[in-house]
Amino acid sequence: MKRSALVGVKLAVSAALLAYLFSSTDTRALEQRVRSADLLMLVAAVFCYIAMLALATWRWRILLHAIGVDVPATGDVIPNYLVMAGLIVLLWTIVAAMLVWLLFRGK
Repeated sequence: MKRSALVGVKLAVSAALLAYLFSSTDTRALEQRVRSADLLMLVAAVFCYIAMLALATWRWRILLHAIGVDVPATGDVIPNYLVMAGLIVLLWTIVAAMLVWLLFRGK
């Protein structure tokens, strides 16, 4: 019960933050900026991010193996790590975007 309530609160807060962020964003300027982005640089950034996640996952597998925890590559730990890493990046991206907006909204 407590766990499901906590998950519900986290989802509600995330949804509220996203709704606030998107309601205060100039979508036309955002669309123009996305359309003018360099596609090759975007693909390179995605590739670098995926490579970083793969290396970080491999590092955790080595560290766990060093302390005697054997984690198979197809087990639940590695996919869960990848999901949590993605969620953490998403959370900090939202927080950073809101901080930038708060810092520069009056300028």
